Amino acid sequence: MKRLLVLLLITLLISIPFSSLKMNALTEGQGVDGKPEEVEYVNGASESEKSTELEVGGHLEDSNLEQNELDHAVTEELPQEDEQKEMHVVDMTVEPTVTGTPAYYEMDPNAIVVTTQLHGQSTNSHTKPHMLWAKGEKILVAVKSTHKLQYMTLNQEVSISIEEHAIHKPIAIHVDDVIYAPDDGLQGNTKDARWTVFTFKLSDLNLKDDETYPFFVKGIGGGHDVGGTIGFFLPKTDVTAKKVWVDGTERPAITLKLMAQVGDEEKRALRTGEVTGAETPEWTYEWKDVPAYDPYGRKYSFTADEKNVPANYEKSIDGLTVTNTYKPEKMDIDVEKRWIGPAAESVTVQLYADGVHTGKSIKLDEDSGWVGSFTGLNKLHDKTGDSIHYMVAELEVEGYTSQLTGSAAEGFVFTNRNDETINVGVEKRWIGPAAESVQIILLVNGEETQNELILSESNDWTGAFNDLRKYDAETGEEISYSVKEINGPQNYDVSITKEDGKFIVTNQARYGSLTVEKVDAAGKPLAGATFELRDSDGNVVDTLTTDENRKIKFEDLEWGIYSLIETKAPEGYNKLAKPIEITIDGENLHVTQEVVNTTTGWILPSTGGVGTIGFYVVGFMLMVFGLWAIVRKNKLNLRL
Repeated sequence: MKRLLVLLLITLLISIPFSSLKMNALTEGQGVDGKPEEVEYVNGASESEKSTELEVGGHLEDSNLEQNELDHAVTEELPQEDEQKEMHVVDMTVEPTVTGTPAYYEMDPNAIVVTTQLHGQSTNSHTKPHMLWAKGEKILVAVKSTHKLQYMTLNQEVSISIEEHAIHKPIAIHVDDVIYAPDDGLQGNTKDARWTVFTFKLSDLNLKDDETYPFFVKGIGGGHDVGGTIGFFLPKTDVTAKKVWVDGTERPAITLKLMAQVGDEEKRALRTGEVTGAETPEWTYEWKDVPAYDPYGRKYSFTADEKNVPANYEKSIDGLTVTNTYKPEKMDIDVEKRWIGPAAESVTVQLYADGVHTGKSIKLDEDSGWVGSFTGLNKLHDKTGDSIHYMVAELEVEGYTSQLTGSAAEGFVFTNRNDETINVGVEKRWIGPAAESVQIILLVNGEETQNELILSESNDWTGAFNDLRKYDAETGEEISYSVKEINGPQNYDVSITKEDGKFIVTNQARYGSLTVEKVDAAGKPLAGATFELRDSDGNVVDTLTTDENRKIKFEDLEWGIYSLIETKAPEGYNKLAKPIEITIDGENLHVTQEVVNTTTGWILPSTGGVGTIGFYVVGFMLMVFGLWAIVRKNKLNLRL
């Protein structure tokens, strides 16, 4: 007991000088370091506290929990939504402070202390989260209360990293050096007012602008919890962004984005706004009452951006100015012309975009190598940003069929095939007697086809193979056409000629001839013998008389059976007693007939021609018969 009294006395003696120093300094307007200082007791949100009732949370039964029991109690006392989230615990070593001297804290440059506003209903007005500030990766939240505190949750993050200050000990945050009293704005027994500072990880809190968040502060002892939602008082500012256009004609409405950034952290969009050019000044947008600091009190730097870059424009950003420069992506379209068959002098190719003629065309000819290009074409529509579908078309070339292959990306190829057609006429001519009909077939490049004509007297021996391709559909080479007669009459020679583009098929009969040689019994040539040649119908074909060379020749004889009749014998000679039969055919086309004339007796044909042997045989038989008759007569006379 004596030792306890001594310790209390020593504590009282130490605290009295510091308390006197604090009061004297405040009374005389001096700072705690003895220098003149304008001291401001920040009320924070004390005015709102007058009308704010706080929602009382649960409490711990025993304020003298050991550390392991405290950890368990923290988990048990969290609101239901906190139980479903992984708890992040930040620990911090607390250096002892001297009662009466402000506890100084550091915060980030260009940052401010953010005061809070509580929302909700509660009967507890003697515990209040008052302010927060940022220092590096830590966020510090200062809570003033008339009781000791156990832990705090903010946006479902938990902190049991506690720095508890002595009763009535003020705190100050370096940079502004404002001194914050712990009892300002509290109700109840403020003689025990104190600051408790909780530390959170900045990366865990995830606080946003202009929003409120759930919080809970657990006090030690009954009736000292407070919970609800909390918001932040942040300075506001007005920000104006500008839109600039360079080249191009399309000026669509643009959604601008106000981008906020703290240091080198990632930018994020705070606000959006649409500009159409109807503004004053045109193409500008002003955002009112924009938070100048983030929820941790760190100063924002602002830039502008746009939600979507218009088609065919490139974006550049300079602070709060967004510039769109017209730089459409370009493309070229190549066109090639190929020919199957002879080429025309030139062709004209037109360009279409989405089915509409662009007014652009190119001429392809031999001088250009039959190639060309449409160059500098936009890939995308200025208005919609959709891809432009390009197509080409060729002005029709008479006599050609055009086939298009390829694409805008790979190039187009027009293949023109010459479809010129011709008619192959045929006429049949006869030299000699005509047959009833003939069959003519068509030859393509020397090869027989199934294409045929039947020519006869009924069609005047003429016909035609019509609508024949002049040029090969694959190679483009000119096709060679000819005709051939098949199954024609025998004994004719066929010749084919061409006159005025028409084939003339001539059938010439194979005519025979008869040569008659007139001699006497001694083989001496006889002139002056006249012969008549008659056909099988008895018609006189020709009449000839031998000359001093003894020969006559009947020519152009059609195949058949003829009769050679001597109508006049040389003077002093007997003429033939009867006609000589002559046959002209394939085996006997050219016949030589020797005729022997005698001065007495029968007139015999000579050898060397058809029928000559027969005459000799007959003459010989007659002679034998005559001798036999004479001998028999003589025998009869002797008997008599």
